[in-house]
Amino acid sequence: MRDYWASFGESPTFFRYVDWVLTVPLMCLEFYLILKVAGAKQSLLWKMVLYSIVMLVTGYFGEVVFTDSAALWGFISGVAYFAIVYE
Repeated sequence: MRDYWASFGESPTFFRYVDWVLTVPLMCLEFYLILKVAGAKQSLLWKMVLYSIVMLVTGYFGEVVFTDSAALWGFISGVAYFAIVYE
């Protein structure tokens, strides 16, 4: 990915989102495993994973697919982010 910008003259947006879709749920899993010691329920894990995927997919839609309504997709992505923080 380092030479992608030099080769194509654009940001590797798709690859960034693929990376995030793989790593963010793993971070949610790690966070859950830490909180499990304190008594966190497994439903917390599934909520965080679901919200993170919604956040990333809607962010991608706003940035790449539906650029004319990017603010709406950004808002939906932000709601999913705040749902993660709230949990």
